[in-house]
Amino acid sequence: VHKLLLRHHSEYFRNASRGPWKEAQGAVIRLQDIDEDADIELNIFVHWLYTEQLPAVDNPKCDEILKNSGSECDLLSKLKAYILADRLAIPAFRRAIKNSFVDGVDNSEQFW
Repeated sequence: VHKLLLRHHSEYFRNASRGPWKEAQGAVIRLQDIDEDADIELNIFVHWLYTEQLPAVDNPKCDEILKNSGSECDLLSKLKAYILADRLAIPAFRRAIKNSFVDGVDNSEQFW
């Protein structure tokens, strides 16, 4: 992933890539506190980083766990991506995910 894109969108990466930190000196920033099973969320983030659009999510691991496919897995993956966006201080990515939640609400039936 290009450092300039990360720095442009994320306060976390902006701060980590400058100053006296070892991450600022090297080409790699390790995310020690990110769940090692976060590959789906990271893929969503990288896709968004280069396109500024959220991809359709196909998560076979989620399908297996929930014994279901489709919207539940999409929702869970986006929720985890939102948490990642919050953790890495990426407001535009957070906003894109939040907007996708709103866009996914079925307005055809009123519930109040």
